[in-house]
Amino acid sequence: MANRHAATSVRNKGFTEKTLHLVRHGTTEMNEYLVGKAWDGVDFVDPMLYDTRLSRTGIDQAKGLQEIAAGLNPTPEVIVASPLTRAIHTADLVFEKVQAPRIVSKLVSERIYHAADIGRSPWEIREEAPHWEFVDLHEEHWWHYDERHGPHFPVLEPEHIFDNRMKQLLRWIGTRPESSMVLVSHWGVLGHLTGKEFENCEMMTVSLSTLYKNHSL
Repeated sequence: MANRHAATSVRNKGFTEKTLHLVRHGTTEMNEYLVGKAWDGVDFVDPMLYDTRLSRTGIDQAKGLQEIAAGLNPTPEVIVASPLTRAIHTADLVFEKVQAPRIVSKLVSERIYHAADIGRSPWEIREEAPHWEFVDLHEEHWWHYDERHGPHFPVLEPEHIFDNRMKQLLRWIGTRPESSMVLVSHWGVLGHLTGKEFENCEMMTVSLSTLYKNHSL
């Protein structure tokens, strides 16, 4: 009964239900470095793999999802990816056979944990991804950083800032005209949204109302 009331409350705010196909990027060079290591351990050494790329394994994983992606129901009307190279590359491989607009948004970028989560300027990214629309990358250093250390020094994105960004993401999705969307994102983002740990190149389909309820929106 409580869930029914929550869903009704969301819809009464002008909410329109959407289907979201969530995908975590494929395995990266950083993921392979992390095998057998505690990324949050006191003795962890960051290899400083800025904007880490897909490994050969990650490329194969993404290609292996193509048939599933091509058969998604409902069919995606837009594909949204993080500005980090591993997400854009994964999206291009997984959804190679899907004809839909492609949008890059910093809202779906990974929480900053390590140098691997620090991106590049929009101009550099556009050179490699000219077929993507960039909706909110207006600054060279668009990711969160501590001004005392500068944009290329990895400092954990504070929980309250990250949480606010995730709520902003959900509200932005709610304003979109599409009823079926793809989000190609990251471990931290997808875990925060769903409460589930995603493996590399794992896909999950959820309703937007479920995520709204998870975050009291």
